Amino acid sequence: MHRRRGNHRAQRGGEPRCDAERAGTPSRRRGGSLRGGDHARAPLPLAAGSVDAVFAHMLLCMALLTEEITALVGEVARVLRPGGAFVYTVRHTGDAHYGAGTAHGDDIFEHGGFAVHFFSRELVQRLARGWELDEVHAFEEGDLPRRLWRITQRRPDEGPGAAARR
Repeated sequence: MHRRRGNHRAQRGGEPRCDAERAGTPSRRRGGSLRGGDHARAPLPLAAGSVDAVFAHMLLCMALLTEEITALVGEVARVLRPGGAFVYTVRHTGDAHYGAGTAHGDDIFEHGGFAVHFFSRELVQRLARGWELDEVHAFEEGDLPRRLWRITQRRPDEGPGAAARR
């Protein structure tokens, strides 16, 4: 299985498919407004119900507004098959950089040239509506250290006998 920055998608049949381009770039202040993650704002170039899993390491905590994050999570739901997993990591409001630097609203703070959308527990719960939330796992990364959550949620199975297929 390949690992790259950004999303990892395993297609049906176990064939891995990586799409590092969807990861975007670190958000930076350009021309007075936050930009970055433009690739994360576009529809995923995949058919509905065509993948078993999606992994996004820190993609959702880029300088995306909550409604953009909600739309991206909806797009992930669209491409996942019923029972498919969405695993993502985000920095959270317990992180040392939360509240530091320049505030841009919507829990987005710019520090050291990077803007980060910090996640509250309430935002995780809101994004999990309509999903089966399996786990919110806290961990640390890097020298600061950064405080992150790894969230695992599944698209609900649909139709008769869905529980037996798991």
